[in-house]
This record gives sequence, structure tokens and C-alpha cells, in this order.
Amino acid sequence: MRNFNPTSPWNPSESVELSPQEYELQVVTWLKSVGDSFEDFSVNHLEYLSGEGGQYEFDAVAKFSALKGARFVILVECKKHNRPVEREDLLTLWAKLQDTNAQKAMVFATCGFQSGALEYAKSKNIATIT
Repeated sequence: MRNFNPTSPWNPSESVELSPQEYELQVVTWLKSVGDSFEDFSVNHLEYLSGEGGQYEFDAVAKFSALKGARFVILVECKKHNRPVEREDLLTLWAKLQDTNAQKAMVFATCGFQSGALEYAKSKNIATIT
């Protein structure tokens, strides 16, 4: 197994031992690597956003501008589980997306998604990445 370094790229098909927090930091690194395509792009690890239901912590939040000033917010959750992500996880994320008025949600998972979770994500336009 390779040692984890969140600032250097690595092949995700390689087996690597890392903690959930290290996985979150790796996802942040991947997202930052594509940020040059957008205006004012930023990604923050463990960011809090407020909604009418209170404050929510997200594994990462990406923000950028496009179309000459339109501001976009993307909520990012990282699931390093020993089982596929369940529909309930996506239901919770959808509720947070609505409450914070973000434009998009993405879920990165190391063990994939249950079929019901994928169906729900597709119906709500939540990006699922394995």
C-alpha cells in the first residue's frame, strides 16, 4: 500500500489505506485540480453552511462564478464506508441542498451506491462518483 499524501495526485485504482478525513482531503485535491476552468473557484474542506434548519457541516464545499458573475455552490459529501451508500444518505443530502439554496450536490463513495440510492440521485440530479 502507498502512503497517502493529499497534495500529490495518485491513481485511485490503486489500493491505498487512508482514513475518512484523508479521503475527504483527497477529494478536495481532485476538485481543486479542475478549478482552473472556472472564475473565482474555491474548495473548502469541512465547511459550514446555514439554512432555515440551522447550520450543516459538509465534507467540502466548492464555489465558483460562471457566465460573467453567476455564483454557484456545490455541496460535496465523501463516504468511505464498507458498504454501498444508501438512499437515506442521499435523502438527507437533498434536504440540506434545498435548505442551503446550493445549486448542486456530489457524493464521492469508495464502496459504490445501492440501486435505490442511484435511482434517487438521478431523479434529484445529485452526482454520484465511485
